[in-house]
Amino acid sequence: MFFFGFLYYWMLNLNKEKLLILGVNDIARNVARELKNGCGYRFEVQGFIAESIADPDEILDYNILGNITELAKIVEERKPSVVVVALSERRGMFPYKEILDCKLQGIRVEDWPTFYEKLTGKIIIQNLRPSWLIFADGFARNSLTRTVKRSTDILLAAVGLCLALPISVLIAILTRLDSCGPVFFRQERVGEHGKVFTLYKFRTMVQDAEKETGPVWAQETDPRTTRLGKILRRTGLDEIPQMLNVLKGDMSFVGPRP
Repeated sequence: MFFFGFLYYWMLNLNKEKLLILGVNDIARNVARELKNGCGYRFEVQGFIAESIADPDEILDYNILGNITELAKIVEERKPSVVVVALSERRGMFPYKEILDCKLQGIRVEDWPTFYEKLTGKIIIQNLRPSWLIFADGFARNSLTRTVKRSTDILLAAVGLCLALPISVLIAILTRLDSCGPVFFRQERVGEHGKVFTLYKFRTMVQDAEKETGPVWAQETDPRTTRLGKILRRTGLDEIPQMLNVLKGDMSFVGPRP
């Protein structure tokens, strides 16, 4: 694995993509920061293209190569393989012709949210536009994808529950010995399409801990937590029963938490 990992990164460094970023603003600075922090090992950053002449000369040590009016000339000189569009304002100043020329030359053009997600595996929620959600391909799931995903969930949950059975029995006994109350904690949660289901966990708090307050967020030093509960939370073993929810179809191993 070490050898193939080394070979993979060596090949990426050997074939770095030339990157040009269109825009000098907070969005572009976030992208530049991630590139500086080591996420950009696959790219050779050629520089940034400013939105106006008044923009600074550099951004986080990366050069400003010119402004939007000079885009065609810069692209011809630099010959990038990827152009990332990170403009803060697009109305009346979006260089449609120049961007289209880039596409026709075989240059990959990406909107900054898509590029940022590929680069870091994260999404900057506060800067997202509704258009990104509309055109993002992450919502497309066909019947084959759903069947494979559900089959994988059933297999993993079944195997996981079998493997976890001995420790689950031990946890159940210790829970009853540690404090009065049921072994399992049950709570209503909201799943896919707003469907309400009952979530199962090993109980880590004293009985009726939320009777007076109602559901509240767990705290790092929660006085309601039992001695065994602290260990279960720290190790994540309290969440073993959630594999029952996965087996029933309430949850999935991959997806948002309910």
